[in-house]
Amino acid sequence: MNDVFVEIGVKNDDLIINADVDEIPYGHTVRLLRSCRGYPPKLHLELRNYLYSFEFFTGFESWRSNVKTYKLGDTSYSHGRTSNDLLSDAG
Repeated sequence: MNDVFVEIGVKNDDLIINADVDEIPYGHTVRLLRSCRGYPPKLHLELRNYLYSFEFFTGFESWRSNVKTYKLGDTSYSHGRTSNDLLSDAG
């Protein structure tokens, strides 16, 4: 699974966002992460949770999406909790 990063040309310090198709970060969140340095190498994105549709907001309990700074040989896919660091209201 992790060889795919090399196959598609991911380079050191590129951002890897692990998320389901319904876990969508805001565009300004991605721009912020691309322009900043110094945040943790594994960072969870706090996303708004909805049940069935956008009219049924259930809170901010989601921690599954995460962003990692790619490091060859050190970065792997994971969709579980990898850190306690969380960027609030990220999507």
